[in-house]
Amino acid sequence: MQDGHTLRMKILGDSNIGLFCVATENFCLAPRTVTDKQLLDMEKVLNTPVHKISMGYTHFLGAFAVANKNGIVVSNVIEDDEKKILEKSLGINVCVLDSRFNTLGNLISTNDKGAIISPLFGEKQKKTIEDCLGVESIKTEIAGTPLIGSGCLANNNGAFLHRDVKDDEKEIIESALKVKSMSGTLGFGSPWVGAVGVCNSKGMVIDKNTTVHEIVRADEALGFV
Repeated sequence: MQDGHTLRMKILGDSNIGLFCVATENFCLAPRTVTDKQLLDMEKVLNTPVHKISMGYTHFLGAFAVANKNGIVVSNVIEDDEKKILEKSLGINVCVLDSRFNTLGNLISTNDKGAIISPLFGEKQKKTIEDCLGVESIKTEIAGTPLIGSGCLANNNGAFLHRDVKDDEKEIIESALKVKSMSGTLGFGSPWVGAVGVCNSKGMVIDKNTTVHEIVRADEALGFV
């Protein structure tokens, strides 16, 4: 189901679209299991090309990669042939992050203005992330957890945050991403909005079970209204 800027769907019967996909202003990455109709629907809503690839020979692109218009930071689970495909398809920086924490989508959130990263990363990893994405980053938690990527859905116009985000965390996130934010849920009550969906400034793809009330709040947070 979709409207002009919102697509509600599932991938492999799973509601966590953000674990499977990565979206930026210029491209979207989706697993090879996405149907042709889903791909066309995603391209229409996000108004950007969708590339079907794998990551570590799995479907979990959003779990293992984070991107903006400048670059894509990928987990060390990526295989050499997959990295070459990304570099050829996207024409941007593709950086492999050396870390024992390889679910980068859970631990990083970015737009084209800045990035927020988990305190689990060291300073060397922080610099790699910044150099690849071409933005400055700030370390912070969200709702008292290090899962900043899972708890934040952001584009260049706003950020939609975990419903239990703390005031000081919210201030840090807004400062880093240079946008205003609101908190709430998606997917019929999930506070992990970054895991439930992906977005850019033109649209969002979210869990099929997301309610109209949740969409209205996300619309406002992300600048779609």
